Amino acid sequence: MSEFNDCKAQNVILKDRSEIKISGIASVDSFDEYRICATCQDGVAVIVDGVNLTIKEVNLDSCYVEANGDIQGFFYDTRSGGNKGGFLKTLFMRK
Repeated sequence: MSEFNDCKAQNVILKDRSEIKISGIASVDSFDEYRICATCQDGVAVIVDGVNLTIKEVNLDSCYVEANGDIQGFFYDTRSGGNKGGFLKTLFMRK
């Protein structure tokens, strides 16, 4: 994946609403056939909604994820507020 060389760069490539490639990914937190939830290097959640979603490739060393399916939406969940460590850290780390 030559277009995804920098882990800090956030890039999204959506092809024909059936294939998505996202760089700058720190982790894939959950996935099923309707939703993929991942966390960017800056701690912001990335959500891909669709039908018949499958993860084609995850490479956390190169910081990207690639998925196929009927992609109906893609968005950032800014409610995470850039909290590094993702959802589980927020859940278990009380102030």
